[in-house]
Amino acid sequence: MVPRTLVSLLRERAETYQDQPVYTLLTGGQVVDQLSFATLHAHAAAVAAQLAPCTAAGDRVLILCPPGLDYIRAFFGCLVSGRVAVPAYPPRNRRYMLRLRAILDDSLARCVLTTRALREQLRSAMAGDLARATIVAVDEAEPVAGHGWEGPMPRESEVAFLQYTSGSTGSPNGVMVTHSNLMANSAMMQDAFKLAPGQVYVSWLPLFHDMGLMAMVQAVFSGAHEIILSPLEFIARPFRWLEAISAYRATVSGGPNFAYELCAARITDDERQTLELSSWRLAFNGAEPVQAETLERFTRRFEERGFRHQAHYPCYGLAEATLFVSGADRPRDPVVKLLSRSALAEGEVRAADASGSDAKRLVGCGQAFRDEVIKIVHPERLTQLPDVQLGEIWVSGDAVGAGYWHNAPATADTFEATLPDDPGGRRYLRTGDLGFLEAGELYVAGRLKDLIIVRGQNYYPQDIEGAAQQSHPALIGGGGAAFEGGEGVVLVQEVRRTAQSQPVDEVIAAIKEAVVETLGLELSQVVLVQVQSVPRTSSGKIQRRQTRQLFLDHGLKRIPGTNPPASGVPTGARGAPAVTRAALEGALRSIVAHVLKQPFILIDPKAPLGSLGLDDASARSVGQQIHAELGVDLPEPPVASSTVGTLVDRLLVLLPGAHTH
Repeated sequence: MVPRTLVSLLRERAETYQDQPVYTLLTGGQVVDQLSFATLHAHAAAVAAQLAPCTAAGDRVLILCPPGLDYIRAFFGCLVSGRVAVPAYPPRNRRYMLRLRAILDDSLARCVLTTRALREQLRSAMAGDLARATIVAVDEAEPVAGHGWEGPMPRESEVAFLQYTSGSTGSPNGVMVTHSNLMANSAMMQDAFKLAPGQVYVSWLPLFHDMGLMAMVQAVFSGAHEIILSPLEFIARPFRWLEAISAYRATVSGGPNFAYELCAARITDDERQTLELSSWRLAFNGAEPVQAETLERFTRRFEERGFRHQAHYPCYGLAEATLFVSGADRPRDPVVKLLSRSALAEGEVRAADASGSDAKRLVGCGQAFRDEVIKIVHPERLTQLPDVQLGEIWVSGDAVGAGYWHNAPATADTFEATLPDDPGGRRYLRTGDLGFLEAGELYVAGRLKDLIIVRGQNYYPQDIEGAAQQSHPALIGGGGAAFEGGEGVVLVQEVRRTAQSQPVDEVIAAIKEAVVETLGLELSQVVLVQVQSVPRTSSGKIQRRQTRQLFLDHGLKRIPGTNPPASGVPTGARGAPAVTRAALEGALRSIVAHVLKQPFILIDPKAPLGSLGLDDASARSVGQQIHAELGVDLPEPPVASSTVGTLVDRLLVLLPGAHTH
């Protein structure tokens, strides 16, 4: 009989593969721990026996083990015993301590699985919070070879684990992933990655995060061998990741986009020469927007060491769908579409000229697998959109989670959406992501809630961040967060440690000019901060809302000498910083576009405003907007023959501190 749960499958794998390794832990490139299929089964049964006296089936068990094989022992011990695993990680700072307390309160965990070394630290740090929970050290379990769990087996419909998403600290959402969801998503991933028994893959991804957790589960599901590194070791020295792929001839490995960026930037030429990457046939890239430039940079850096561009595997997923949603069904070069940035901002999908500044590259994330259905839906009218129209991504299928733990309103809003013209009455997951389909291929444009709207124009924060980060070598790629800050658009950007002596004004000016030239957007503030100051999720995604809160609370670790004004929009008499001609031109083009209801990209600085539709009423409106946003009055309103360029010339005379370059 085909196993219906991962618990049944683990028992079968233990009987079939016995002493074959399933998990190997590396530290410094050396093996420090290993589990075979048989020993994993025995250890899971031993942990289940530890849980039996202090918990009942269905109770939640918080996992607070450090990265390593104890984490895996704890997770499978929960599954085998029918307890609900709650993956988390030991608190490292006050911010995560608050989040951990919220998870404890929400899940009502009855037990905490940790290690001997951490047990007393947790008791001391969380004495009041853990009063109702028993703390158990998994490394004190006593496995017996060939001895399995003798209690009842979990059913498919029961919750296997709660995956807490990166919601607000005060009200985290725990996605209920059932044993059936776990098997369905694992099958999709096996189909996509084409993993087979005995194959080797490498992961440094955090085991408490959906991507790292499902990568770990895939070893048992596929009968493969996973080589594991600590996430901290990867961040400290990215070379260790590719070194493991090279040494173990791994076929599959991956991570978020920033991981590839980190490798391309930080692996030295000498380290690169030691690598042999021809075995790496599938390099998955997900959890954050996939950047075509990153894929190309990585290939250029490592193709001479055997890496093939065709190995790149952009994919899309989220915790609410267990993990994997879409990817390619065969090896191929990444599919990249060149689109009009301004059209996307208006909700349209339109090709762009490769030589124009309006071009934006979107990477295809493949198609649905198995029984899964992906729809693009108008986020307000809640009606399905045809191909090549931008809307919210909705997903339906066996891998979609059962909802949010003890949160019926949020479950109804997110997991129980319906379409009026869907004859099957399917229920859909609202992902909150924007994208479109073309011939089944999914393209992801950004987050619905992260959109920045200025004078009716939509801006994607990733576009702002990307334009800024290419403006100056001192800036860290993937280390910025753009958001609306109350008085305009704010960018918080990390600066490389080796470049923190750079003149702050020079770096900020380069950022502002690049964003104006690329997007026509004037940033109100640029805040330069130290490395690792911008909050990220456990998978490395930028947390813009948390960054915004730190900005408002004055909690950012600013670079010395960074003291941005309350508003960086040119305000003339209000005492704003020096204004460049490029910044002023961008601000005026944006004002004219708003008043005349024209796309920004069509506002030619040399074109008479009359040709764009300027009349007496709109001329007065332009003058009023200039006063409101730039703090200066034109002696007389613009006329039909005026251009943005001539208006800039007039304002450069009127604005104190303005300069012409």
